This record gives sequence, structure tokens and C-alpha cells, in this order.
Amino acid sequence: MPRLRKIALLLAVILIVGTSLIALSFQHWWLKNLASAVFLNEEYSDQATVFRNSNGDFLICTNEEANTETYVYFSSIKQIGVPNGDQFIFLGVLVYNKDLPVPTVLSSDRIKIEQDMNVVEQNEWFEFTGLSGRRIKVYRSNL
Repeated sequence: MPRLRKIALLLAVILIVGTSLIALSFQHWWLKNLASAVFLNEEYSDQATVFRNSNGDFLICTNEEANTETYVYFSSIKQIGVPNGDQFIFLGVLVYNKDLPVPTVLSSDRIKIEQDMNVVEQNEWFEFTGLSGRRIKVYRSNL
């Protein structure tokens, strides 16, 4: 019986520590948004992936051929942010963000972003021009 008690105590400690770690890092995590659809230059792309965080922001990753781009759409300010390439750790349906808030260059920063990203938002979707010149449209849920 003492051995069973030790195992139960160890499992309880692991559960408490694990829950605490998740709670402390909750805002760092992004979950894949399976209901989203991405169009690149008006064509559906199954190579693009959308993730969403607890703040309602979207992480958009376009993975077409050699042209991989990552953007963050900040819902509260309706702007696109361009993060560093190594800012995120991709783990399948989860993404871990290394820093809070996400360090990005905002689309309104004309010194670093030399083009007009022309961000447009409607109820079901938002769209913008990516750094490669492609128009990226994200539907928040399936069509």
C-alpha cells in the first residue's frame, strides 16, 4: 500500500506542475483554426495554415513552394504584423510563441514595410497584400 500511495502522490505532483505550466504559458499558445479557409490571389490554398490565440488574433502561414510567409492579424487593431521567422515553434496543431506580445513590424510602419498592405476586414473575413505581392484573404470559418 505505501508504494501505491507514493505513485498517487507523484501523479498528483506531476498533474499540479503540468497544469501550472500550461496556465502560466497559456497566452504563448496558438491553436490551429480548422474552420478557416485561405485564398491566395483569389485561389483557395490548402498549403496555407491559420492558427488562433486566446486574444482572437490570427497567425497565417503560407507554405507555397519556396515562398513561405508568416503574418499575424491583430483583430483588436485591425493590422497585420510581420514577425521574425524564428519567433514560433510549430508543433502540428499547436504553435508556441516565444515572446509576449508577439514582436512584429506592423503594416502601418512605412519605414520597415515599404508597401501598402491594404488591410481590409469584413465580418467573416479579412484580407491584405503580403510582402511577396500576393493578395491573402482569410475566412474565419469555412465557406
